[in-house]
Amino acid sequence: MPLSDPIAERLRSLSPAQRAIFESRLREKEGTPRGESKPHPPGLLLFEKKADMPLVFWAPSVGEIDRYNECANIARRLGDDYTFAGFLPRPDLGEISTLVDHCVRLIRERQARGPYAFIGYCHCGHIAFEIACRLQELGEVVEPLLIIDSSALEFQLNRRQKIFRQIDNFRGPWSVLYPRICSALSRKLRKLIGGEVLEKVWVQEPRSRVHSAAVRRHRAGYFRGRMVLLRSAELSSWTRSPSYGWDALACEVDIVTLPGRHQDMMMGECVEMIVAKIGEELARASAVYSVPNDLGT
Repeated sequence: MPLSDPIAERLRSLSPAQRAIFESRLREKEGTPRGESKPHPPGLLLFEKKADMPLVFWAPSVGEIDRYNECANIARRLGDDYTFAGFLPRPDLGEISTLVDHCVRLIRERQARGPYAFIGYCHCGHIAFEIACRLQELGEVVEPLLIIDSSALEFQLNRRQKIFRQIDNFRGPWSVLYPRICSALSRKLRKLIGGEVLEKVWVQEPRSRVHSAAVRRHRAGYFRGRMVLLRSAELSSWTRSPSYGWDALACEVDIVTLPGRHQDMMMGECVEMIVAKIGEELARASAVYSVPNDLGT
């Protein structure tokens, strides 16, 4: 439904949560999609073509940030073969565990059994991963799990993660390791003498800080399966861990490096490569598992 200029201008001025609610109401007024027989639970937005197509869930993040534009873009490019489902923001759920509980409830109301497919971009990758772990604990199959340029290094560290991080610290040639060791020793000495230590120079917008704080408080689960990490060339050059720390939290991690910057992942050449990889992984899962068509039963 096309919007007039005043309405479009007003929509751009709304917060992400308010905009998501407005857009969901707009979809309801546009009518039920062709073939749809079961209404979806409140809080779940469906970018769908037909009711009998398998669902792909696009994870949310803690706070008000939404990824609906990216989800709709990917859904449109993949055509009529899949139904994409996103989540309305829930700023009142400030912890990873409570948001995951909420998402799992909505997911199982819509699709009672697996296999389940999940995608998480940036912050949403943390939630996609935790939802996948939770569903595995419930005895469900999650295939595929695709994480797009999201780092596991922000999670509260367990013993396994600490060991893997120490291993990552010694990756690279001596010309790289020597200044790294000197820098680490310098930070230790500054802490001992009470000096100021400058840890990170990553500047985040306020809405992102809410999610990042929740991730630092959360201890991640373990995914007993295969996940795919689509990483940008930009971030892969900054981190010492080729898998962004996911290898400490998953049984198997397949890594695909895409050209460009993190903020350009959903544009141009990168998004075409992402769509191709998503299509490949969904087709691979469909060939292995029988996908339920009677969703919600």
